[in-house]
Amino acid sequence: MLKKGLFCISFLTFMIAFAMSSSQPVFSEETFMPVWAATNYEDRTIFSEQTPMPLSVATKYENKQRGLFSRQIEGIVEHESMPHRRMITPCVDYDNEKMEDKTGDDRGGREFLPARHNENSQGEPSTGKNEDGGKYPKLELGFVIMWDYDQFNGLHTGLKHREYRVGSETELRRACIDINGEIDRRWHAEFEVSFEDGTDKAEVNDAFINFTGWEEITITIGKTKEPFCLEELTSSKHISFIERSMAASAFSPGHSPGLELSGYKGDFTWAIGAFESGKIENRRDTYALTGRLTFTPLNDNRQVLHTGIAGSLRDLGGEEYQIEERAEVHTAEEIVAGVSVPADDVHLMCVELAWVYGPFSLQSEYMNTKIKAVSRSPDVEYSGYYVQGGYFLTGESRQYKRGVFGRVKPVAGYGAVELVSRYSFIDAGSDNRGVEAGNLALGMNYYINKNVRLMVDYIETELKDCISKGKGKAEAISSRIQCDF
Repeated sequence: MLKKGLFCISFLTFMIAFAMSSSQPVFSEETFMPVWAATNYEDRTIFSEQTPMPLSVATKYENKQRGLFSRQIEGIVEHESMPHRRMITPCVDYDNEKMEDKTGDDRGGREFLPARHNENSQGEPSTGKNEDGGKYPKLELGFVIMWDYDQFNGLHTGLKHREYRVGSETELRRACIDINGEIDRRWHAEFEVSFEDGTDKAEVNDAFINFTGWEEITITIGKTKEPFCLEELTSSKHISFIERSMAASAFSPGHSPGLELSGYKGDFTWAIGAFESGKIENRRDTYALTGRLTFTPLNDNRQVLHTGIAGSLRDLGGEEYQIEERAEVHTAEEIVAGVSVPADDVHLMCVELAWVYGPFSLQSEYMNTKIKAVSRSPDVEYSGYYVQGGYFLTGESRQYKRGVFGRVKPVAGYGAVELVSRYSFIDAGSDNRGVEAGNLALGMNYYINKNVRLMVDYIETELKDCISKGKGKAEAISSRIQCDF
């Protein structure tokens, strides 16, 4: 099992080395210089009046009396106030995402590129007037494809006493179609549907409408993620491991229909909403109240410190509540099983902490759930946590914005390499029933570009049965190729 794991990691390392050796030079007259390099490369004139300029060039002269003019060149702005000196500064983001000015709240601890204010959505010079009629409605279409291959042994196969047996499976873990629409500056809608192996039906993940017409408050109506848990709210496209930790998967409510109010002010973000938690007999809905508050005391170009707390009060109306998890291996058996409790109410709590310092990142969360059982049944309490760290060998940094982590963008043509490790634990035992489980995971991520990623994780699981006090072990190697655009 370990030999195969080393083979997978060695194969991925070979691919990275090959990509690095065969990539084009970053700096050349024919190759467009990345923004991060251009800002620090002032001693050399890349574009001159005698050198043919690449692609399309739109030139605009302003303030001729002062001798100051600007030239916009495919996302680069040249400012020239003296004939012997030019400074190249970034203009727009490569990912076509709207970014605020460097003095705004959206820096997220990184050198975000300022938004383009002098062009409309078609890239034409703006007249400075209200042109909503020509810009809206807008429609964007996105796709996500994740293919996984897992190999595992021990308890993951469902055989407690035959740890030598090995199982493996290939799976279309996730295939999503995402549609985003903007009616005008105040109204936005999103619809996302996903497909998975082994299911004949598509599942609607998100289907909601946003209203942003009120200052500092956003109203969301429809099916969306409840505001709970940093790892859960971070998109699966941007998490550091193939699967989320056991605690995040077990305790997070996930997607639910409801009404949510959210906003941000300075270093704070907040969200609170009423959601549907389930349906019981006689077609009666049960409801939940879920809220989250984050505070970012450090948020600059060098580092980010994130803190947060979330809670959820859930009415189950006597329905059974039970934790069932696969120990971070999606194709394996559900070996983490708690006690089934007829629950009246469930109280969830989460404490969040994350720190990013250049290429290094640290993230941890503690979660707790208290189940108030119906009459004559004992109450139950579960808990769990995880601690994970990561380091980019190629110098990138995790992107952070308004309480969640976002897309990693390689700064060089050969991509980005990240090493990650995580320990997660969950206590799903009560009154000498249920189990306790701990996972140690090591992984490597290779970002070919901002849209394609290769991932390999090694996971070692230890399970303790609260009844027999016996222990069992399991190992797994998971790999993924991911593409989103």
